[in-house]
Amino acid sequence: MIQVQRRKEPPPSLADQCRPFKEDVRHALNDDFFGKCYLCGGIASDSFDVEHLRPVCDFPGAEYSWQNLFPAHSRCNERRKRWSKEEREAQHKRWPRGGLLDCSSDDIDGRLKQEFITDATGAHARFQSSLTSDMPAANTANELNSIHSRDCFWGLQISILIGKRYSSVLTAYSRLSAAFQQAGRNWGDPSVLREQAALYSMLDKAAPYAGLMRNKMRTWLNPNWFQKLGL
Repeated sequence: MIQVQRRKEPPPSLADQCRPFKEDVRHALNDDFFGKCYLCGGIASDSFDVEHLRPVCDFPGAEYSWQNLFPAHSRCNERRKRWSKEEREAQHKRWPRGGLLDCSSDDIDGRLKQEFITDATGAHARFQSSLTSDMPAANTANELNSIHSRDCFWGLQISILIGKRYSSVLTAYSRLSAAFQQAGRNWGDPSVLREQAALYSMLDKAAPYAGLMRNKMRTWLNPNWFQKLGL
């Protein structure tokens, strides 16, 4: 999950309060969220559900609120949180006590720990609140852990994609390191700038799984390098 900047003016068709949502809503969400699912961070392009962060059954006034609409893979949307028996019987998921983080307004990097390890089968992602007292972050972490759980087919597919993405990031980092050494540790060398731009593009917010990749790199990358990458 990454923090995004949502446009202030809602798409005009929201004023008509019609469903399904019209193309201007979908285009705006696609642009503001970099064509990605706001939950797993994978590429969604035009094939995404228009998701309500706050359930309409609990917040009927938020059905057409621009601030409450998010793009999500249909399977991520379905697995946002496993339903309890009571929720299944009521046919809707309840808004959790304490709420959830809003990636278009809350400090995601500061409040949510996003970690993963890799092995031959892919990535094992884990999310947790930075502070135990932060209920919205803890609730969000629970939902993300459910989505990324490898005990289901969809979570396993995501883990494979994250593992492949991380391998590509490491390759780009190795190329930058080699170019940096060959250029006499000169950041202004054209070959270094070229490899730097390539690695930046893989860690940019618009890149797949950017939240996980950025946090992983922060754990071992030289802080000066992170600054040089503009991250």
